[in-house]
Amino acid sequence: MRILTFGNAGSGKTTFARPSGVASVITDCTFIGNQARGGDGNTGGPGVLLVGVGMGGAINNGNGLPFFGCGVSLTVSGSSFIGNQAVGGACNSGGVFNGAGIGGAVLNLGQATVTNCALTGNQAFGGAGSVGGKVGNALGGGLANLLNSTLTVANCTVTGNEAFGGAGGVGANGGDALGGAVFSGVRSSLPDYAGIPSALTLLGSRITMNQATGGAAGAGGSAGLGVGGGAYSAADGVACLDLVTGISANAASTSNNDIFGIFTSCP
Repeated sequence: MRILTFGNAGSGKTTFARPSGVASVITDCTFIGNQARGGDGNTGGPGVLLVGVGMGGAINNGNGLPFFGCGVSLTVSGSSFIGNQAVGGACNSGGVFNGAGIGGAVLNLGQATVTNCALTGNQAFGGAGSVGGKVGNALGGGLANLLNSTLTVANCTVTGNEAFGGAGGVGANGGDALGGAVFSGVRSSLPDYAGIPSALTLLGSRITMNQATGGAAGAGGSAGLGVGGGAYSAADGVACLDLVTGISANAASTSNNDIFGIFTSCP
């Protein structure tokens, strides 16, 4: 067994950042206490996607490139993810994903299969906002699947993971926390991929005691939403689960303690 405890990686980097165009296989590893942290006080502009974002506390499948359609492939089996974090930077502005913490343990931006793994105590934190400024959301305390990507989670235990929206600055709302354990959704706006949804498949897995908590309100604002303490599938995505998968005893500060979105029965 390999134990990977490489610590803090700044500027949104992570322990294992998958280069585009190269298939990777990870077997019998343990990822403990790693962190992907977005920068503070950055300013984006028109068309900028990522500003101060922490992506994939232990694994970033695609290294930030697959929203251009690289189609990267990752297989993880027999591994554990414990206490990893994706932390959005504070006081950022001008991006679509602004100060977000995405995928406390794993961020998938391609095609990924996670099998016979345990994800425990991982966290995604949205960054705090500035006065009247945009605050960071938290997507997927354990795993996040974005931008036309495909994620299969099979025979895994996903327990005690958390997503926390960032605290709002004066006059601003708190950030949203979507998917305490798993988040899937957000289509690419690129013409070649228009209409292709992100896809999540859950097979034979247990998703329990995870939490999604909206960020604290700034003075004069409202608290952020905490939705889908277990699994969150956005309206622009597709998701299914089989009869063996159990999602229970999760918590969300606003609504949908266990599941948000439409999950069909897997064929």
